[in-house]
Amino acid sequence: MEFYNTVRKKVMYELKKGENNFIIFPFGEVGKMIEGIILQTGKQCHILRADNNKTDSTVISFDEMLSSKYQAYKILLAIFGEETHKELLIQLNNEKIDKNRIVDFCICQDDKEKTIYEDVDFWGRIDPRRGMLERCAREIYYRNVPGQCAEAGVFRGDFAKHINYWFPDRELYLIDTFEGFDDRDVEYDESNTLSKSPETAWEDTSELIVLGKMPNKQMCKLIKGWFPDSVRDLECTYAFVSLDMDLYQPILEGLRYFYPRLNHGGYIMVHDCCNDFYKGARKALDDFCKEEGISYVICSDVYGSGVLTK
Repeated sequence: MEFYNTVRKKVMYELKKGENNFIIFPFGEVGKMIEGIILQTGKQCHILRADNNKTDSTVISFDEMLSSKYQAYKILLAIFGEETHKELLIQLNNEKIDKNRIVDFCICQDDKEKTIYEDVDFWGRIDPRRGMLERCAREIYYRNVPGQCAEAGVFRGDFAKHINYWFPDRELYLIDTFEGFDDRDVEYDESNTLSKSPETAWEDTSELIVLGKMPNKQMCKLIKGWFPDSVRDLECTYAFVSLDMDLYQPILEGLRYFYPRLNHGGYIMVHDCCNDFYKGARKALDDFCKEEGISYVICSDVYGSGVLTK
């Protein structure tokens, strides 16, 4: 696997130079892979995880990463995708970080992206969530499961674009406020100590940003508003649904809305089930499954996606 081997060679090169203090930034699926490669070597290294979205106590914030006590650490830039890569480089440059501290693991070449989309082994190593999406899509087509697709909790469209890719002939309903969390949902989670979200969480998005990432734009339908009120007028059934709304009430309502409309053989994926920062996601899934007398499996992605089928 070309990308994995390239990453491993870069890691080994840094270790051979005697480097043993690393900050993996951001800490997503690529970062998780890099950390795994380092740990597999058995070398005595100090590894810090950093991310712009600090989701649990094992991850430091970007501002913490800039602390003087970490000046001797190499920053391993762990990202897939040209757009996000450029944004992160600008962010690092604005802080005048020494370029010699940065080891870039990004893969951005447009001519490779289609191959990477279709490389099952790649996604099995890099992002089990996207690997599971690919498997679900193949099963749905293999078993001729009817229905459309939906994602509720789209943010900037970084997972939705993969749904759109793997289901090129299915309508994809993209459901979001496109303005961040609704105060009504935040209030419930905070009052029940399920999460405490920054006031501006997930606001940096728009319909234009999302549509710009979709490979099959003609199949996408944007639905803006507070869920579930925003979908009351929809009349369709589904083959695949992604719920990535983070908070308890919208996820529970999402399951109550989509599961009865899910065709036999279809799938619902609920993100963040093992994310300590958004404990409402797992509670919503548990409560719904208790209501219905059903169960689910958890994927091995960083924040644990729960998967239901029918």
